[in-house]
Amino acid sequence: MTVFLGHPVLTTVAPLVSSDKGSLGNRVNCVASQTMNVATTAVTTAGAAVATIAGAEYAYKHSKQISAFANKLKGVCDKLGISKLAQKAKKGIAAAFNKLGSTKIGQKIGNVLKNPVWSKVGNHLKQIATKMQSIYSSLPTGGKMAIGLLLGFLALNGVYKSGQIDQKYTDRAKMEKHFV
Repeated sequence: MTVFLGHPVLTTVAPLVSSDKGSLGNRVNCVASQTMNVATTAVTTAGAAVATIAGAEYAYKHSKQISAFANKLKGVCDKLGISKLAQKAKKGIAAAFNKLGSTKIGQKIGNVLKNPVWSKVGNHLKQIATKMQSIYSSLPTGGKMAIGLLLGFLALNGVYKSGQIDQKYTDRAKMEKHFV
């Protein structure tokens, strides 16, 4: 199994060295599929984040109606226990990223990101993130929960598809072993 939850780069590179992927051609095809999945997931999640900003600006103009809807949504989520589940997921994700940062791979990624080019990209992303954070913090609790659920769903969907891709190429490697 070559699916890694810690970092998408590992998911796209690991099949090249994995012993369960068979021939080099199968490994390269697996890497291409995983890379496409990571890119699709990233673009989809980024699009959802941008839509969130646009939605938040709309929310400023229609805050009374949206606040009433968000409070109803919060009540439904509280009854279903989604609020507690979201808090547990948030803690687990934070722990996973902290663990990644303490590994050798995490330190190497950190060293690469210190490059001046990445620093400029990081500054632009930081400005965007700051704006998104200010808009997000002004949303009612129900709106925050809806956004979190949407982004979480998109990320987990990418992980699910990554597992399907991994299984597909593992199965192909087994067929190569028996028929070639």
